[in-house]
Amino acid sequence: MTHPKIERKTAPAAAKPVRRTQAERSATTRKRLIDSAIRCLHKYGYAATTTVLVAEDAAISRGAMLHQFATKVDLMLAVVERSYQDQIDHYAAALAKGKGRQQINDLLGVAWDVAREPSAMAFYEIWLATRSDDDLSERFAPVYDRIKKNSYEQMQKLMEAAGIDADRKTVEAITRLNVAALRGLAIEWTMERDPERLEGCIDLLKDYTDSFTRQRRQEKPVKLRGK
Repeated sequence: MTHPKIERKTAPAAAKPVRRTQAERSATTRKRLIDSAIRCLHKYGYAATTTVLVAEDAAISRGAMLHQFATKVDLMLAVVERSYQDQIDHYAAALAKGKGRQQINDLLGVAWDVAREPSAMAFYEIWLATRSDDDLSERFAPVYDRIKKNSYEQMQKLMEAAGIDADRKTVEAITRLNVAALRGLAIEWTMERDPERLEGCIDLLKDYTDSFTRQRRQEKPVKLRGK
């Protein structure tokens, strides 16, 4: 009896893993370290956030850490840049949904959410540490000046697009006021037993901003979301 010939199929060769470039591996390591620095700053504060602690949290060797960030200040400045980029990303998404004066008022709600993010809290820790860390203060200043300048310019564009009459000095003043208020409230939020009580403060801030923009255009009040 003749048995049918069985054809054996050869299993396809496993795809070879794509080898990442040195630049890609370096970027991944850098991101992990910044992410860990944000976590540590948020949880332990500036003084306790050492490069050793960050390296351990990121599960990265001390040598690999130093290759990316030679000093703690280098790492802290990278966190500042990341924090600002996170803010830009959040604002860009919010601005795509509204227009005119409503867009400016909606921005405050987004800013309140952003102000309580871990990356924002990490920024506050670094910002306050400049008072006692001379090296950090010296290198932080130009980075922070650039961030503030860009923030004022973006707010100026928003107000002009909404037809709001405000010179550069006024735009800078209202931006500083809102940012300072939100930062202070965000820090209080971390210690407040009943955080919901702070929402009334945010509503007042929105009312003030609406009043300012309405006065400049002499329009009817904007209906604030959630009210």
